[in-house]
Amino acid sequence: MKYLLTIFFFSGVTVLTAQTNGSFFLFNKDWSSMQDFDKATYFMQQVKENDTTFTCRYYQKNGPMVKWETYLDSNMTIPNGLFAWYNKRGDLDSIGYTNRGRKNLTWQYGFKSDGSAITAEEYLNGRLVKRINYKTKIISYPSGKEEKLEDAKENKTDVFRKAEFIDGGIDGWVKYVSENLKTPERYMSIAGPNSDGYVGVSFEINTMGKVNKIFLYHSAEWSADNEAIRLLNNSPIWNPAEKNGLPAEYNFRQKLTFRVGL
Repeated sequence: MKYLLTIFFFSGVTVLTAQTNGSFFLFNKDWSSMQDFDKATYFMQQVKENDTTFTCRYYQKNGPMVKWETYLDSNMTIPNGLFAWYNKRGDLDSIGYTNRGRKNLTWQYGFKSDGSAITAEEYLNGRLVKRINYKTKIISYPSGKEEKLEDAKENKTDVFRKAEFIDGGIDGWVKYVSENLKTPERYMSIAGPNSDGYVGVSFEINTMGKVNKIFLYHSAEWSADNEAIRLLNNSPIWNPAEKNGLPAEYNFRQKLTFRVGL
């Protein structure tokens, strides 16, 4: 799998850089670098999350995300973290994780409307451990061995409490979203009047009650996606989930809708 593209930094594209952070890169339709925004087919925003995490999101110039990559360095030479690819409609197609340039943990392919994958692979620092076909419910191993995938069974002895928005529960969260999610002007100009779209987000509430691990399973367009990420990053604290009386991580998945009037 080829992760790195030759890129060329550019500046001064105010339509993208206004009120947002990160570095921007432009590409032709063949993914060669260029400098003219009007003639570009794709662009990429690189965001420094911390000193060892650089998130790169590639977009159709006036459409959804194409791919999401994470690197250890700003020069994008060491894949390290989440990688994802999207179809032309902005739906998640495949996702996986890397550890210093090698495939690691779970890689999932071919997502259905309910968010479940059709197939998956498990890796350990670049070594394939097993393949899972959820349609046939068969697990296959590099040795050639196969076995039946057993349905996961819930532990009935566990006592679990879901994470809850600290200011009013689910109603408070809906209020926070409705009052703070803004439809960007760029999205309005691209989507056109009397239209709507959505950004599909997943995120974790960690054991401290903070929003963490923000990811998009459906991309609408660059400015709408960034607005969804901003909203989640600015979320007030939550009451964390509990498992058997101890704080636990909890994952949410929802749609954030953007509407354009006449």
